[in-house]
Amino acid sequence: MVRALIIILLSIPLSAIAQIKYIGTPYIRNYPKSEYDAGTQNWAISQDKNGFIYFANNDGLLCFNGVEWNLSRVSTSSPLRSILIDSNNTIYAGLINDFGIIDREADKASAFRSLKNLLPEEYREFDDIWRIYEFDGGIFFQCYKYIFIYKDDRVEVVEPENLFHFSFQIGNRLIVQEPGIGLFEFINGTMEELPWWQQHADKEINAILETDDNNILIGTSHNGIYILDNGQLREWDTPVNQYVITNRLYCATILAGDYYAFGTILDGLIISDRNGNIIHILNTDAGLQKNTVLSLFVDIASNLWLGLDNGIDYVETNSPLSYIGSKAIGTGYCCKVFKGNLYLGTNQGLYVTPFDSSTSAGDFKLVENTAGQVWTLEELDGQLLCGHDKGTFIINGRTAENISSEEGAWKYIPFRDDPELLIAGHYRGLVILRKINNQWKFYKKLEGFEESSRYLIQDQDGFIWVGHSGRGIFRMRLDINAGRVADLVRFTEDQGLPSNIGNIPFKYGKDIFIATKNGYFEYEKGTDTFVPSKKIAGIFGDSGRLKSMAADNTGNIWFIADSASGFVRENEDMTYTRITLPFRKLDGKYVIEFEFIYPYDSKNIIIGLEDGFAHYTPLFSKPFKEEYKAFITTVELPYIDSVLHLSSADVNAGHEFPYRENSFRFRFAAPFFENERPLEFSYMLQGFSEEWSDWSIERYKDFTSQDEGSYAIKVKARNVYGLESEPASFAFRVKTA
Repeated sequence: MVRALIIILLSIPLSAIAQIKYIGTPYIRNYPKSEYDAGTQNWAISQDKNGFIYFANNDGLLCFNGVEWNLSRVSTSSPLRSILIDSNNTIYAGLINDFGIIDREADKASAFRSLKNLLPEEYREFDDIWRIYEFDGGIFFQCYKYIFIYKDDRVEVVEPENLFHFSFQIGNRLIVQEPGIGLFEFINGTMEELPWWQQHADKEINAILETDDNNILIGTSHNGIYILDNGQLREWDTPVNQYVITNRLYCATILAGDYYAFGTILDGLIISDRNGNIIHILNTDAGLQKNTVLSLFVDIASNLWLGLDNGIDYVETNSPLSYIGSKAIGTGYCCKVFKGNLYLGTNQGLYVTPFDSSTSAGDFKLVENTAGQVWTLEELDGQLLCGHDKGTFIINGRTAENISSEEGAWKYIPFRDDPELLIAGHYRGLVILRKINNQWKFYKKLEGFEESSRYLIQDQDGFIWVGHSGRGIFRMRLDINAGRVADLVRFTEDQGLPSNIGNIPFKYGKDIFIATKNGYFEYEKGTDTFVPSKKIAGIFGDSGRLKSMAADNTGNIWFIADSASGFVRENEDMTYTRITLPFRKLDGKYVIEFEFIYPYDSKNIIIGLEDGFAHYTPLFSKPFKEEYKAFITTVELPYIDSVLHLSSADVNAGHEFPYRENSFRFRFAAPFFENERPLEFSYMLQGFSEEWSDWSIERYKDFTSQDEGSYAIKVKARNVYGLESEPASFAFRVKTA
């Protein structure tokens, strides 16, 4: 009886405990100046209700809609220093000696409306507007000389005793600093001094954060971080504090789960836990474009945006996936945790770093004498064997001892009939290793078989099975005493396999099965042939040809196949649950035909990639089916060189176009930022066709010479997880010729 397969598209484990991964480095996406085509520096970041991300850029208001970057030049003489998108979705902007509202209108991209004219003459000369807040029913614009409060189309001016520095909004509180004077809070329209900061009044504050227990962290530019703990102020004596003192804190924000992100002037971004322990240091060595972080913003998906001194970076902090080693260590072929160390086998050699499931892994050292191709790592009888293009090595810490110079060691398996022997599959045949004085040593190379033996399995009857990429499947017995292969049989198409190419043998329980390009096959003793396996097909479903498989300590089967990756869990009712959605982000990153997955335990899974390795934990709580929207952003009329910029209120307004304007280009967007590759779009033009188009990465669609009549274009997006967005729609009519 075939057990049913339940495919789970949403992976939200009941035991989820963390929001920031410790192991590995979060995915970092660089957006250089050359890509967004605007100024170098990005001083502030915000997000509107549609999900579009906005940046206060040196050249103006920079918007990213998930597909395209658009720049609105707010001023010809001033960089944009600050932005705020309030609860009404209105954009407020701060410049040098100006501030106001950016109106998004249907007939143009944006228009800046200055509020400076509402000021009395004596207050119209000032400096940079560095901060904007929605507070107490108004909009607060803060520069060094003044605070301007915009409310009911009027502007009130607040003057400092000397000068303001920066201001900070934490929860429903607004706090502003006057260096040398003190720290003040706006309460009921007045500024009241906070006495606990008086003795530090000369220290410049660059960040204030509220902790989950209602305490306050105060980050200074040169003197580190202080904590207000139950009304008592003290230095925050933590590792992250020492780091920001050295590298100069400039900005900070709170991440999901009460973790903290600190942007520095000298060494990028530091992520810490609530106790100030450093989890990640993200700088140019880790993948940032620059080490000077000017602004931080957590988007609605709980991922982090960095406005840099030169460029914009996106850090995917809200993900169960992270990356180990990346390009620094080469292509990932295999790995193993052994005696407190993580060993990573790559095309460049064997690397090692201390490993603890609660700390980041990142200080990689090349194990001595292992430069070259590392194919496999196996722990056998308390020893770590390394299969290498130069032979077999025993690994001890950061040293390697060559015990066999037979080239190209693919794989090792214990010999069932003698626990003192190992079988090693090589480029050309099989080698036997023997334990002598509790140490594995080269024993002999077997004669009678010279084929590449990368895929190597022993069944319960003692037969050795070898899968060959181009010649089918071999079965044999080993005559160790004679030093040769015996009873050699080759299984090909004549024995039931659909092809001789690409067949990989696996062992599931006591059974041998073959993963082929045309499904799964199992050996049938009675006929000495292979037949389709309903049992294995029922486990892996339509995942395609299985490439790598391993079980964790709870019995979950982790796998990589041609068209899906993830894990399979057997349920109490004899069904199977297959979870694949989180792994779709890794599509296209695996090492083709050398796929590798290693469950160290049920909470730590490491996967080989073209660049380094990925780490996955199912403990991470993330919804993969969150809704998002597609948008039709512009309608271009090429015959009259006109562009209609659409707001959410415009799309169903019943636009009419003369017949001479009956050619259109519609541009699409979808603010989903987790895709490492372009989003896909599908469209339908009702009134012309009632069928959705094929999915494509094209971001626009042209329609030419449309007849008189009523139309509605509909557009939907599809993200990396296969989730389709809500469709966007734009209705219009082409009038009589």
